[in-house]
Amino acid sequence: DIKATDIWSVTTNSSSWIQVSPTDHVGDGTLEISIAENNDDATRTGTVTVSSAASGNHTVTINQEGKTFTVDCTDVIKSANACTVTVNVTSNVNWTVASEADWLTPSRLEGFSNGTVNVAVSFNPSINRREGTLLFNATGKPATRFTFSQPGRTLSVDTELIAISSKGGESQVVTVIADGEFEVTSSDSWITVNRQPGANTFTVSVTELTSEIARSGKVEIRLTGIPSGEDAETRTVKVTQAITSIELGGFGDEEDWD
Repeated sequence: DIKATDIWSVTTNSSSWIQVSPTDHVGDGTLEISIAENNDDATRTGTVTVSSAASGNHTVTINQEGKTFTVDCTDVIKSANACTVTVNVTSNVNWTVASEADWLTPSRLEGFSNGTVNVAVSFNPSINRREGTLLFNATGKPATRFTFSQPGRTLSVDTELIAISSKGGESQVVTVIADGEFEVTSSDSWITVNRQPGANTFTVSVTELTSEIARSGKVEIRLTGIPSGEDAETRTVKVTQAITSIELGGFGDEEDWD
């Protein structure tokens, strides 16, 4: 509201985004100032000046923030296993988020001002790396795509060779490091593998070697649930068994062998 006894006028140095009404008036009155939306990043400054012969110039400074919208994520998806990562949103406008990959699920679909989006990352059944994006849209800002990369499944064992004595009977433990489920098999009849359900270790045992010839076989570890069309990731543990030592007794002169 403006209190005046004479004619007063209003001007602005930023007419492209500051509108005033009325631009002149006699006596008491109300001045309306309209501010247009600022779609730029930077803050902008303008002035409105009310002038009259009796009271001179009176200037009001208007500062309007720009639209801020950025997304950032410092979390890294380190394996094919399911996990959760966090996206940080810095904003002073309304925004929405949508997943463009069925293995990325955001915890929220919209927000205003600063916030976080927890993203559930599902298990990657493939041995190949995959990429997926979240699409962010903010009022008055270009769309922003944030891309995530998830490694494929890996498989390794703590040993690739087991040597067992000719007597057999003993068991040796092998530890498996795998993303997801795997199976352990051997096609050699003299090798037995034993693994408890869900365990990341298995034992290898063999029967007694009764011949004089050393033998070797193998145990195969294979990832299961690989998508169709992909070769299954496998690791092999070689199993060897030493030659049986045979001792022959001596023959005495007095003994009669018929």
